[in-house]
Amino acid sequence: MKKRFIRYFNTASIMTAIAVSFIACSSDDIPKVNDDDNIPDESSYFHLIIGVGDDGNDGTFTQASKDIFKANQTITFVKYGFEVPSTRTARIIGSESGKYLYSLDYGGGTITKYLAEGGQKYSKYPSANQSTITVTSAIGTTNPRWGKVSEDMALLHNITTERVYSDEAGLDYDYTEAIASLVGVKLGGDNELSIGSVQKLIIPRTEEDIEKSLNIWRIDAPVVHNGKVYYGVAKRGYDPETGENISTKDYATTTLVADYPSLTNLKTISSTECKGENYGYRTPVNHLDEKGDIYQLVGNEVKATMLKISNETYDNSYAFDLSTALGQEVGALGWFYTGNGIGYVMYYDLQEGQDEAMSAWGVARVNVYTKTTFKMNIPYKLWLRQYQSGVIRNGKFYMALSPIGKDGAVFVFDPASESPDGYTKGATIDNQAGQFFIGIF
Repeated sequence: MKKRFIRYFNTASIMTAIAVSFIACSSDDIPKVNDDDNIPDESSYFHLIIGVGDDGNDGTFTQASKDIFKANQTITFVKYGFEVPSTRTARIIGSESGKYLYSLDYGGGTITKYLAEGGQKYSKYPSANQSTITVTSAIGTTNPRWGKVSEDMALLHNITTERVYSDEAGLDYDYTEAIASLVGVKLGGDNELSIGSVQKLIIPRTEEDIEKSLNIWRIDAPVVHNGKVYYGVAKRGYDPETGENISTKDYATTTLVADYPSLTNLKTISSTECKGENYGYRTPVNHLDEKGDIYQLVGNEVKATMLKISNETYDNSYAFDLSTALGQEVGALGWFYTGNGIGYVMYYDLQEGQDEAMSAWGVARVNVYTKTTFKMNIPYKLWLRQYQSGVIRNGKFYMALSPIGKDGAVFVFDPASESPDGYTKGATIDNQAGQFFIGIF
């Protein structure tokens, strides 16, 4: 007699991150780096964005400026700034020119497009009635994650799980099946938003998943190249005796791959050189370089390591150990790529941890081609767990950095400089208690 399988449905509540990447989450073409010839002056805003309250749950505020690189400017959110409407938090991505912001209402299941008009003035675009789309029915949750993969497209993603039992009574647990919901969102350029491909697919299990009884429960940080999209992955186990999920980093770092733009034909690839998750939390971890390779950062509660994906598989001859290079055990949740192998990693002291009270974070310049790195001389104790975005403009890289509850500054990094002091300070940024900078968009 054939055994009957009974499946119990369990939705993985997935926090959405802004996986905003300026060069990394690019189109199918190899990205053009530091090329601003096509950016019109009238739309080249920088958006400084803060979160308020615990993890930004009390509000998200933004303001648009063109002068953040000027040291004699002061930027404040005291009784100023546009509050981006949200149910829980607003997860924001921006256009490269700074003309538009796109906000995913995490908890509300809608996406709204805004036109920047300077200062705290933002208007719904193209009109109040045509600026917002509801994505809940397409993605199956009000709490998806998303990331921009080109100027024209963003991707929504969510994982649900079903526990599979091999007996009618549902007592003999077999394994947990992971289902990926993937949705394309057409950003529309100067037109309105719309939904693209909608897929709901079972994720293939690896031999390690079967052996260790693991399942994927979160994906994020999409990057597109050559007709494929690559998602970072987090896995976990399940204890049928207690009914509790098991948190673990003891698995080969894995990437989920799908055809693009159809979002079909799922497969996974795994590294032999690193263990742990690579989905990035709030910060991008996957970046496409000019040669067509993807460089991926792994480092949440494990030693920060850079990996390389080439020709749709991991290049297991490449592993860049940032802890060894920096002379300190460091973790990292994300990094930004500026071109020609150069980028900036937001690292933290693994012994101190990610906690806000420890402020154990810093910024390091990395060269993924030469496997070299050094710490930037930032004159603050930083907390960057929630930091999500920086901007490349005219060959420079802009970040908003400040200590918790204290004034900071816009830092204008020069990727061509090989000095720890390779930056200038722009505008002073007024930072109040209870707020933190999400980044520059």
